[in-house]
Amino acid sequence: MDDLAQDTFVRAYRSLSMYRGEAPFRLWLLSIARNRVLRYLDEEGRRRSREAETLEAEIARWMARDVEDAPTLQERELTALKTCIETLAPENGTLLTEFYFKKRSAVDIARSTGKKESAVWMALLRLRQVLRKCVESRLAGESHG
Repeated sequence: MDDLAQDTFVRAYRSLSMYRGEAPFRLWLLSIARNRVLRYLDEEGRRRSREAETLEAEIARWMARDVEDAPTLQERELTALKTCIETLAPENGTLLTEFYFKKRSAVDIARSTGKKESAVWMALLRLRQVLRKCVESRLAGESHG
């Protein structure tokens, strides 16, 4: 505001030759001040508008990058599942690999391990339950961390 007052007096001084005395000097000076304040407010409004647009645009870009960089739920689930599988006892990891990745049947696995087919199915059921709880726990931990 001091700059506005100083600018007003500088403009008035430079315009003294144009003052005709038709209106009191005080009103003439106030009209210069009024015009300067109106110009300042107009410029300030445009500046703030540009800054707000720039800020909003930057926030939008930041949010878009954040969304693009965020792993999808499926990616997070797969990462959690891999981590959970790594924590299993070796024989359980082997059972999962044989059945799900090598596509061996429960009957074939039972024969090669000397177990009953029902025991293989029960072990797979329990492993799925353990893995489901582990994945859910890891995903819940992500949302709280």
